[in-house]
Amino acid sequence: MTRNSKMKTRRLKGTSFADTSNNKDLAFDNKYSTIYTSSNSNCYFGLDLGQNYKGSLFKIMFFLNKRVVNPKLFAGATVQVSTDGTNYTTLFNITGEVHSNWNTWKTQTLMTDIYRYVKFSHNSTSGCRIS
Repeated sequence: MTRNSKMKTRRLKGTSFADTSNNKDLAFDNKYSTIYTSSNSNCYFGLDLGQNYKGSLFKIMFFLNKRVVNPKLFAGATVQVSTDGTNYTTLFNITGEVHSNWNTWKTQTLMTDIYRYVKFSHNSTSGCRIS
């Protein structure tokens, strides 16, 4: 991640949550060899950044391992944010333009809202298989 004069870049840390609890931490363990996966028809995983989180999101990076799943299967997935963990706003939709390895989303305008929850969601097409 990059740094500019007004924003510090940090790796997000928090308590993981998912539609299935058996491997929810694997999406955030910073290892390419471990993979979060779900067999649920509507899968999701995310981070609760905590009630004291004071940052604003301006860049999100995610890694797709082509040995696990074809990156094109992630088209239609969403990354969403929430202040309460119930009502989510979509930050971006993943298009067919994704590729294996690191993918990056950057906000076009400065986000002034502070969100506590960040969630990736999709369906059984991808199984939410993220390293």
